[in-house]
Amino acid sequence: MSEKIELKPVKYDYALAEISKMKAEAEKLQILDLKDTAGYQAVRESRMDAKTKRIATENRRKDYKSLIIGYGKTVDGDATVIKDALKEIEDMQQEKTDLIDNAKAKIKRDKEEAEIKRAEKMIQQSLDLSKQLSIEQAKGMSDDEFVVWIEMATKEFEADQARIAAEEKAKKDEEEKLAKQKTDQAKVQEEQDKKNAELKAREDELFAKELAIKRAEEDKLAAINNAKQIEKAKKDALREAKEKEARKIELQKNRESRLPDIKKIENYKKKISEILVPDFIDCEIERRFVYQVNENAKNFNSLLEELIGE
Repeated sequence: MSEKIELKPVKYDYALAEISKMKAEAEKLQILDLKDTAGYQAVRESRMDAKTKRIATENRRKDYKSLIIGYGKTVDGDATVIKDALKEIEDMQQEKTDLIDNAKAKIKRDKEEAEIKRAEKMIQQSLDLSKQLSIEQAKGMSDDEFVVWIEMATKEFEADQARIAAEEKAKKDEEEKLAKQKTDQAKVQEEQDKKNAELKAREDELFAKELAIKRAEEDKLAAINNAKQIEKAKKDALREAKEKEARKIELQKNRESRLPDIKKIENYKKKISEILVPDFIDCEIERRFVYQVNENAKNFNSLLEELIGE
């Protein structure tokens, strides 16, 4: 239980009630304008009075605080000496208890490490049997319990191995059976393919013979038709040559019978080409006349050429 320390009450020269009264009086003071010297002076004196009392109050606070700080330093110094002496005793006794506590902690750590190693060995044995113990399960088992667990796990492991071996053997037997069936089917298919190939070869051979006979007959017919066409072509060529010779003779006769007329036409052509163009005063009229005469002469000459050609 801490001792109660009595401190003297702090007393200041001015109470809040007095300050409130000062504030009310200060609010009444006003400066009317720039020329109100009396009002200005009254306000200034009121401010200086408040300032003087504020500074006095601050000085009184510092005096009180310095006494308190000095007392605190004395209290702290005495307490430090006592605490240091007690700390020496505390540290001396702590060393004694630490020796025992550290020894107990080492025994506990050694025991835990031994338990962990034992549990790890048990876990490794369980892994060899395709099972796994947790670290907590291994720690919680006694040696006798672990022996029983290992025996049961071994029986389960051997049963699983036997089951797996039987399944693998059954799978292998099934694969061999399927492989044999596949081989047998392949042989049957090979024989069938061979028969089909032989049958197709005979069919192809027969088809080739029939095709050769058909082509020989077609070639024979083609040769006969070709000879007939050649004979017909010769006859047509001879007939066309005779007809052409007859037309030539007929054309010669017609030309000879019209020979006097052809001479007259040629003389007429010559006279037309010797026609003189009269002189024209208007060049445009002359140009048009010459153009028209030349066009008529061309047309007439073309007509005469056709007549002469016939």
